[in-house]
Amino acid sequence: MADLIYMTKAAWTAITDKVRGKTGSTGLLKAGEVPGVLNELLNESVLSDGAGIKEISNDTVTSIKDACCMGFKELQNVNVTEATKIGDNAFSGCTSLTRLNAPKATYIGQAAFTDGPSIKNLLLPKAESIQYAAFELQSELEEAPATLPDLGKLTLGNISYIGTMAFNLCGYSEVDITVNAGGGSIETQAFNSCLNLKKVTIRGKTMLTNEEGSVFYASPIESLNGEIFVDASLVESYKTATNWSDYASIIKAIS
Repeated sequence: MADLIYMTKAAWTAITDKVRGKTGSTGLLKAGEVPGVLNELLNESVLSDGAGIKEISNDTVTSIKDACCMGFKELQNVNVTEATKIGDNAFSGCTSLTRLNAPKATYIGQAAFTDGPSIKNLLLPKAESIQYAAFELQSELEEAPATLPDLGKLTLGNISYIGTMAFNLCGYSEVDITVNAGGGSIETQAFNSCLNLKKVTIRGKTMLTNEEGSVFYASPIESLNGEIFVDASLVESYKTATNWSDYASIIKAIS
């Protein structure tokens, strides 16, 4: 599949000079010529404010640079099938973003999608490390809203680390985490103010440690109005583990 950027005519006109500079072309550029330079566009932050860009699709870039698409307020869909790393603030402030396809992403940087993501049924099957505030919604809010839109299920595979506030104020009603075979850890308030969250499944034969507590602060899970499912062999370990013991009454075996 070719690399694609879907955008308005005005947005295309605005970046063609930059693309010509990359390619050395002086003639009229067509959308089909973008593949040869999109890697550089994604890795060198040359797309300015992204006005008019609705979708970015790429099947060759493996690492997306910090802040490369920061503030692209019209961006709705990101499809980066080979990216293993998404840098800090790469898509922060993309307030229209509703779809993300990054099946090989193992590292999601700090605030990579903060301030705006409403990504429904997010699936990150290879995710290992999710940094501080990676998917935080509206970081500058002084108070949590009364309600959040239901974003369905969040699925994270192969987790070794989830940072503080990683999913602050996200509307997921269900979270499904598979822990790395070597074990993993989750920081305080990783799911802070997730007002819809009532079901958490933690898969794997190794523990997801919780050293600081309050992982689900201000969510239904925190008030024991929900369920946490873990591997049957680890039910008692979770019920007695540091800070997980706070949720002992709602920890159950995966059936």
